[in-house]
Amino acid sequence: MFISWNGWIEKTDNDNAISHLLKHLIEDNLTISEAVRRTPSYISRLDYYPHNPEVANYRVPNYKQSNISCNSIALLSALNSKRVKLIFKFHMD
Repeated sequence: MFISWNGWIEKTDNDNAISHLLKHLIEDNLTISEAVRRTPSYISRLDYYPHNPEVANYRVPNYKQSNISCNSIALLSALNSKRVKLIFKFHMD
């Protein structure tokens, strides 16, 4: 499962949006679809793939209660001077 922008986004907008996304996923324990929907959009729109019920309804496990390895969440970024494209990849074990 991937969460990514559908285009380029300014670094400051990306930082702000990712803070919201992580809060929604981890603190609020929202589903992927709800967290993405509630995250602010800018010149690009945040989206997840694949679009199916398993991904849409997935919740990040509570890291305090689960023994999650650091490899469970990988952050990949492609940098381009003033713009950043950020992709989250979640392993759904």
